[in-house]
Amino acid sequence: TEIGLRWLSFLHRWLGVAACLLCVMWFVSGLVMMYVPYPAWTDADRLATLAPLDASRITVTPGKAFETANVPGLPIIFRLEMWGSEPVYRVGGFTKSVAISALDGHVIDTVSVDEAKSHLAETFPGQSIRYADTVDRDQWTATSTFNIHRPLYLFTLDDGAGAEIYTSSRTGEIIQKTTRTARFWNYLGSVPHWIYFTAIRSNGELWRQVVMWLSGPVIVVDIALRRVRDEKLPLGWLAVGVGMAAIWSCCVGIVMLELVLAVRDSLA
Repeated sequence: TEIGLRWLSFLHRWLGVAACLLCVMWFVSGLVMMYVPYPAWTDADRLATLAPLDASRITVTPGKAFETANVPGLPIIFRLEMWGSEPVYRVGGFTKSVAISALDGHVIDTVSVDEAKSHLAETFPGQSIRYADTVDRDQWTATSTFNIHRPLYLFTLDDGAGAEIYTSSRTGEIIQKTTRTARFWNYLGSVPHWIYFTAIRSNGELWRQVVMWLSGPVIVVDIALRRVRDEKLPLGWLAVGVGMAAIWSCCVGIVMLELVLAVRDSLA
């Protein structure tokens, strides 16, 4: 019994230290996230860099473009925009993304590095564009959102901010942009806060389990203690109450977190 109590005390002490360090990390990284969000190529960014639509060159109807794209199910992306001097329909689903020329209806499902670079030169005139690499996934493109565009072309932009731009090898469109400052602060913010390390986040199920088993015990024990701390119970009954509350909260919390993350992954 004495040895068991010593081990219990040892585990309690060091698990408590680990939990405190984890909470401090979440707190500090959360503060960083308040001011520096995770990098993203937003709709506002996309619209700001698009050339005005040349409607006089559109000869293909949206219905014909959708039929030609042959995307399984309903599309989650359906846009008409300029790609260089050519109007294109961009059609994307959960498993496929293509561009259809609105000029003659031909399918654009593969874009070369030179074509992507030429498009970037038109999008960012006066800037020096350099091809850096072809990547499948990295720290800033680890989520399933980018799967329909892989592999990705990585370019650097000589803009003084250390910008790096990712384009789709399928459609040639820009899908991600980071800057030197954003990358630095996100390594202190979003990456540790969301457990967004590439090796973990690239595997959706692994990431889900890591998030649940890191955050779940810390949260549920705190909830359990809050429920019983004001109860004037003998020590034995107090321990039973804490244990039962923790088990109940853990089960409910894990089920709810599993549902939330599953919905998030399905939408991504």
